[in-house]
Amino acid sequence: MSVVLPALSRRPALLITLLCWSAIVFDGYDLIVYGSVLPVLASEPGWALDGTALGVIGSLTFLGMLLGAITGGVLSERFGPRACMLASITLFSVCMMGCALAGSPTALATSRLLTGIGLGGLIPTASALLMEYSPPRHRTLTYALALSGIPLGGVLAAMLSAALLPSPGWRALFWIGACPLVLIVPLAWRYLPESLNHLTQAGKTERAAALARRYGLTVPERRASSRPSTQPLFRGRNLAATLCFWAATFLALLTWYGLGTWLPRIMLSAGYPLGPAIGALLALSIGGTLGSWATAAAGDRFGHRATVVTSFLLVAASLLALSLPLNPLMLYVLLALAGTGAASSQVLVNSFVAATFPARPAGALGWSLGVGRTGAIAGPLVVGVLMDARASYTWNFYLFAACATLGAVAALLVPRALGDGPGHVTDARRSSRAQ
Repeated sequence: MSVVLPALSRRPALLITLLCWSAIVFDGYDLIVYGSVLPVLASEPGWALDGTALGVIGSLTFLGMLLGAITGGVLSERFGPRACMLASITLFSVCMMGCALAGSPTALATSRLLTGIGLGGLIPTASALLMEYSPPRHRTLTYALALSGIPLGGVLAAMLSAALLPSPGWRALFWIGACPLVLIVPLAWRYLPESLNHLTQAGKTERAAALARRYGLTVPERRASSRPSTQPLFRGRNLAATLCFWAATFLALLTWYGLGTWLPRIMLSAGYPLGPAIGALLALSIGGTLGSWATAAAGDRFGHRATVVTSFLLVAASLLALSLPLNPLMLYVLLALAGTGAASSQVLVNSFVAATFPARPAGALGWSLGVGRTGAIAGPLVVGVLMDARASYTWNFYLFAACATLGAVAALLVPRALGDGPGHVTDARRSSRAQ
């Protein structure tokens, strides 16, 4: 039985949410800013970058995220999510400086790869802390609101690109991505608490009890073996759920980051000037931000499965409509709807994973995001090949619509004994009632 301690305060862990959200905003910014500067990089003097080369550089970021997500999820169970989150923020901030100073395509590609490792370690570690310290009744809401920072970062990237690309140029945008080193790391070092699960399994029960009293939470039960293990993720019905989550994450990330990386260039190929092309990315990102907020409570109320499937299908329908002749207003409306579904699907899939495996959320999310990052790697590469083949821009929308449809199927196939219900699975419901 878990030990329930009397709460000294029932206030929400607002500071934890704000710190995680701020870091996640820069995560979204650092990823999408490459897509914003990509049209300018294509004409950088002396670099001679074609569509395939630009796609490779974009994909290296997501290869780094694959490595960072798996490594961050595993290391967080050994050293704690707090330490790994701080290390991740520091790494991607320093490497964004490397992007700003890059003197060649090789230097930029190397810096983007290392930036991706830091970015990949952030989400599973921040997610573990958010899911643990959020109020049980609003866990999915709090988590989804925090991860709305990803598309919001895209909004900032698009807005700042429109203002700064002409002058002082693309390097200034990468310098902005290094700001968390001085804006977030000192505050997180001072105020971010360690995971109760990690402290309990490490035998630091007094410290865990003090944090539990402070935040009005339950001290987790210590497992028989304190050795971190993700083996339960690959046993019995858990294996089917794990594979479905990998597929859904792969397809969600391929769609979101494929569009985020190439959308301005796709719009240029459709005949739009640079300003409206950046505006298309802005519409996508605004839709993603507002959509994350609008669907934040849906997982708690209607269940993860229904909201994930609906989000994927919204993406597919919007992108198919984008292949038709449209006036500018309808174009931006449909891009906003596509952004709503794309951002919501990846946020809600992450929440679905964490709720399905509440005993080891960091490890489950690390594997899911790590394997799923192959989708983010594939997206920029495939579109780059389509660009070099001079395929019609509409084929990009057909590709992403098909991926979103398959993502809905993957979410539907998660075993119902593991993933049913509004908000949390069976074990998670029991925990919530105990609190």
